[in-house]
Amino acid sequence: MLDLLAGRKLEDLRAYARQHPDFLTLKPKAVVMDLAQVYHTWISECFPGAIRIADRFHVHGYVIESVQDVRGSVQQMLGPRAKAILKSHHRLLNPPADTLPEKSKAQLDRLLGFSPLLRSVWEWKEAFSRWYDCSPDARIASLSFNRWCQQGESISVPALLHTQSRTLQSWHFSRMKSASFIWLKISTTNF
Repeated sequence: MLDLLAGRKLEDLRAYARQHPDFLTLKPKAVVMDLAQVYHTWISECFPGAIRIADRFHVHGYVIESVQDVRGSVQQMLGPRAKAILKSHHRLLNPPADTLPEKSKAQLDRLLGFSPLLRSVWEWKEAFSRWYDCSPDARIASLSFNRWCQQGESISVPALLHTQSRTLQSWHFSRMKSASFIWLKISTTNF
């Protein structure tokens, strides 16, 4: 089922469920949503047995936001020329490195050379993509997720800790179930 809902407030969502009684008869195994707590509350009320899966787009957005927050603080400590270079090429920090053309990779390496902290946070961002995109099964996904969280905690930057707390609050309970469901779904679609 796919539908656009009129609002994002919990009462709006509850009203939707009342106005669409067939909605509550659904028995989804999983529901993919963004990280808003109101969605988690509503879905747990409507479908308590469904696995709640945070969508990659929103989680990745939080990760990128953290990288850019760190970039902003690093940028303030640089000299005028380095500050201007980092500011004008800051978007190179966002996409996965392997998607960049060679010239952009060289520019990115120059940016990362401005600060070990910026490089560490960028590597944490890259590790997110590897964990999310490359885990072949639920066991590896769980191990990789834990390693990614430990990597972020070792950097000890408030922006990362804030992002990780938002991510972990949404994913902690169902991360293993979600990984199992996603892996199972991928496996069965290959037949």
